[in-house]
Amino acid sequence: MMLYKLKLRLWVVLFLALLIAAGWQMPAAAQDANPAPHRAGLVVVHEDGTTISRCVGFVEEQISGYELLVRGEFAPRANATSIGTSICSLEGKGCGEGEDCFCQCQSSPCIYWTYWHGDADGWAYAGMGAANTLVGDGDLEGWVWGESRPNTPSESAPPVLAFTDICTADAVIYGVGEVSAAEPGVSSTTNYAINAPVWMVALIVGVPLLLGAGWWLLQARKRV
Repeated sequence: MMLYKLKLRLWVVLFLALLIAAGWQMPAAAQDANPAPHRAGLVVVHEDGTTISRCVGFVEEQISGYELLVRGEFAPRANATSIGTSICSLEGKGCGEGEDCFCQCQSSPCIYWTYWHGDADGWAYAGMGAANTLVGDGDLEGWVWGESRPNTPSESAPPVLAFTDICTADAVIYGVGEVSAAEPGVSSTTNYAINAPVWMVALIVGVPLLLGAGWWLLQARKRV
């Protein structure tokens, strides 16, 4: 009778271990099922006219325009001042390290990374800097290295594109899994999700418990 109770306890311990393993895995599995519930389109036009468009995913309701550049892997170099954050270079193009962010805007023509918002009516010159702009699901952002002509967007804005042209069903999604990017002058916070396979978690949790239960059962047999 005592041996039967010990066996029953052993099975209960193993069952609880598997429940712990499954519970540990469930949040990560849910995250993997929909890793990027929100997406925004990002367009960058270089000096030679090369246009790069990327679909950027994020789990937050909104992120900043600067953070969108970071997650889109455009490697922005920025300068934070009391009046805002300026984008000096993207992918190493623009004003380099040690240069003023507006190194080519000291006279006319004034050339720098101009910032644009896109919608169904086309592109509009951004009224605020990227760090102070919030980007949500379905938004379209654009950057052009060129002369500032906010009143003539057809001449200086990015090419005509829609969000659906960039974030297609088979588009590569950039930024998936990231939670927060570091903005100039702002400390970053990274959240890490547990994402181990169920069998691995069960092995890590279950084996020590199984060995302990086996030792306990062996000692009980010796006492009988």
